Formats: sequence, C-alpha cells, structure tokens
Amino acid sequence: MKRKKEAARPGTATTNRTEVSYPKLAGRSSRLPKFPDAIKRRWIVRRDAGGQEYIVLNGKTSLAKGGLDHVYMLAGVRVGVWLTSKRIASKVQKLQKQVDGLRVEQFGDAEAVVSVDIDQIDDLCQTVKARTRRTVSDKERQRLQRISPIARRQKSLTKSTVRASGISKAGKGVH
Repeated sequence: MKRKKEAARPGTATTNRTEVSYPKLAGRSSRLPKFPDAIKRRWIVRRDAGGQEYIVLNGKTSLAKGGLDHVYMLAGVRVGVWLTSKRIASKVQKLQKQVDGLRVEQFGDAEAVVSVDIDQIDDLCQTVKARTRRTVSDKERQRLQRISPIARRQKSLTKSTVRASGISKAGKGVH
C-alpha cells in the first residue's frame, strides 16, 4: 500500500503527524537599536540594507564607500566600532589611549570591534574621524533670515492680515 504524502502548508512543519506552526517574524528594522536625535544632529547617520543605523566614517574603508568601517549601536547604552586595517593592533592601542572606557569585543588579524558607553560617543567619533553634519553659525542664520524670500513673504503676510482685519496698532478698530 502506498500512502500519499500531504503537502505541508507554508509556515508549518509536520513532525510525527502533528502540525507545528511558527510565528511570522515582524520586520527586523523595528527591533534594531537607533541613535538618539542629539547624536543624529551632530553626526551623519545612515541605514544599511538591513535597516540598522550607522555613523559614517571618513576614508576609503568606510561602510558608505564599500568597506566595513562604521560606528553602530550595540544596545541602548553601548556603541560599537568596526575597524579594518593592516596595522589593527596599533590602531586599537591608539583608540585605548584617547577614549576612556574602551572595551575590545573582537580582535582579528586585520579587523577589530571595540565598544564604549554612549556617553563617550563624541570622543570616539572624533578619534575614528566620523563625518559631522554641516552646521550654520548664528551670524549666518541671521543673514539668511534677512535675505530669505520666505521670511519677506511672511512679514508682508502679517502686515496685510493686520490691515485686512481692521485692527490698528493701538488695538482699536479702524473706521
């Protein structure tokens, strides 16, 4: 006698004639740790193909340029750095001298992963030469507001709405 094999439904597995269903996994990016907004305002933060955020480093070995070097969140309180170099030992020693609380997570022949508390992220990013966001000085911001056509339009709109409402500067109606 031949028995027909029943095809298992997608998302299920059969073991000894009992069906086991597996929960569908939610999108991975919803569970990944993210950088706080204050860090995103200071450093250039991007996302990789998997949805994980990373801080872009300068240099030809950075993740943004096809390499592996980048700064990423390990958890809510720690930040990790993936570094590659032919002289990785000297690079890690230099980092340990310049950044307090540095912990070596993984050390290989040409790459290393180190981590620090999130409080030390500015020291770490400056040492590994992370890319900073452009900022506008206060003097330049004031100059831009003076010459901005949008600012002029908003000023003229407020004047015209005051005239149209019939309210004078004294606060009394114009008749």
